[in-house]
Amino acid sequence: MIYEKSVIPIIESKYTLFTNTEKKIADYFLQCDTNMDINIQSVAEKLYVSQASISRFAKKCGFVGFREFIFAYLDSARVKKPNGNTTTQNVFNTYQDLLNKAYSLLDNDQVQRIVKMLVNSKKVIAVGKGSSGYAASEMESRFVRVGLDIDSLTDSDRIRMQSVFLKDGDTVIAFSISGKTEDVIFLLKHAHDRGKRTVFFTAADSPHLHEFCDEVVLVASLEYLENGNLISPQFPMLLVLDLIYSEYINIDSVYKSAILEDTVTTLNKKEDDRRFYLARPR
Repeated sequence: MIYEKSVIPIIESKYTLFTNTEKKIADYFLQCDTNMDINIQSVAEKLYVSQASISRFAKKCGFVGFREFIFAYLDSARVKKPNGNTTTQNVFNTYQDLLNKAYSLLDNDQVQRIVKMLVNSKKVIAVGKGSSGYAASEMESRFVRVGLDIDSLTDSDRIRMQSVFLKDGDTVIAFSISGKTEDVIFLLKHAHDRGKRTVFFTAADSPHLHEFCDEVVLVASLEYLENGNLISPQFPMLLVLDLIYSEYINIDSVYKSAILEDTVTTLNKKEDDRRFYLARPR
């Protein structure tokens, strides 16, 4: 599979930012038959909206104007796959769609900036609730094994209390698919106000998030996938975490590989000790 950038995930990630008119335009392009002749005049007439509204929509999607948007849109038109005949096919097709979306939203420069933050952090606090909490816990589990000082918090009270205990050199990494989890937003705002670095993983972009987040990492949304309910909600976040983890261990890879090997050896020794004590005669 060759991955290509697509405009579709960009439209989906910014959907909540659109006005009602812009959502009407977004819906059109999310469902549009790309074999049709698409120009700004025909779209305006078909949707009963002004050409200016369409231009504003294109700019809100991050393009200079409609011409640049439509070139990118047609170039990245989704390939329609036949519906799977089995549950297995549906799950695999949905994962493939999700991977394509994730690739389209990926910002390699942003990944490098986040890795630099982690390298320069004295301590990292990863937070999230529900399925997003699993992503926070997984981040701690993986990064702590290569020497990063990191804790994960998934309890509402502990997330809020952490705002009191932040120290110099701390970085807050937060996870929320909806982008609206109150306790998580609370910590991010307080961390930002106290001069700490903040990173937010979410599927819903919003201008106000950029006011208190140094990095807003857009992850693929399951909402628009035909069989998105078959996929674990935290998977899109874990996918981006894998990329960040890979880049992180590549920095001073010999040293980090040695730490990881020592960690695994220590854990294996713990298991050997447990078997030894269980096997002793009583």
